[in-house]
Amino acid sequence: MRADRRSHPERPGSRARRWRAVLWRYRFVLAAACLGWALVLVLADLRPPAAATTPVLVVTGTLPAGSVLTETDVEVRQVRDPPPSTVSFEEAVGSPLAIGVGPGTPVVPTLLVGPGLTGSAPAGTVVLPIRLADPALAQLVRVGDRLDLYLAPVDSGGQVLESELITAGALILSRVDEPAADPSLFGATDPAGGPTGVVIAAVAASDAARVSGASAVAPFRAVLIDEG
Repeated sequence: MRADRRSHPERPGSRARRWRAVLWRYRFVLAAACLGWALVLVLADLRPPAAATTPVLVVTGTLPAGSVLTETDVEVRQVRDPPPSTVSFEEAVGSPLAIGVGPGTPVVPTLLVGPGLTGSAPAGTVVLPIRLADPALAQLVRVGDRLDLYLAPVDSGGQVLESELITAGALILSRVDEPAADPSLFGATDPAGGPTGVVIAAVAASDAARVSGASAVAPFRAVLIDEG
């Protein structure tokens, strides 16, 4: 009669021998697993720390030149490479833009028709956006140039009429260009896109009303003058 194995208790040490046999059989697999885990830990230690970021006020959408910033047009974002100087939320809200901007553009002082531009305007002048009628001239003018601005006469049956001088020696403080898409990390846009014919100029305070009124009628005809 065959003896029932279950009636005999397992010998001491037999289970340990079986485990040693299993471990020996799969020793290479276990060694590879341990090596892989050690490699993961080493790589985690060698991973460079996350780049430091700085809170910066940026524009949230695409806005044309002259737009007055509202609370919904700007927000604070964490930026890895901030510009040297920015403006606060309180300074930005209510200020008009000097150039066209796109989403993610940092709000820097020279972006606004405010302290960034008016600070460089001569005494006794005011800062205004000027639309030039001649696109070729709009591409030629540079910051620091001076223009005489004329209002072209309305066509009156083919008669030759003189243009009216509105203001002389308007100082160009900034050019206004359309924003162009820039596939950068933060989705910002390049303000130096295509020419719009709009410049930011400092004009004599006494001519401010004439310039503002004339700009509502038509773009200005301009003459680039040489101060030398």
